[in-house]
Amino acid sequence: LLYNINTLEDPLLRFTEIIRWYLGQVVSGEQAIIEKNPFNPVLGETHLCWTEDDQNGVSEFIGEQVSHHPPVSAFLIRNTTQNCVICGNVGITTQFQQNAVKI
Repeated sequence: LLYNINTLEDPLLRFTEIIRWYLGQVVSGEQAIIEKNPFNPVLGETHLCWTEDDQNGVSEFIGEQVSHHPPVSAFLIRNTTQNCVICGNVGITTQFQQNAVKI
């Protein structure tokens, strides 16, 4: 699903397909039995992994803890065969209000 997005000409259709892919990841993550602990290494330590198949080539994942307080992890997913790059970061925010804490 993700690699076919590069072939679409209409920007709105590409955007809706990205949203569809993302929401599919959220739902599948909720149903899967996976490790729920955050990536929490020493600052600057990286997590590298990849998968390879004949049709799509090599897909690589690189994750790094870029801040410890607050905890922020940056990531990059790329596949040069399919001309696909996804990058972002994951972090949490805490707010203290009069009689409540929001996370």
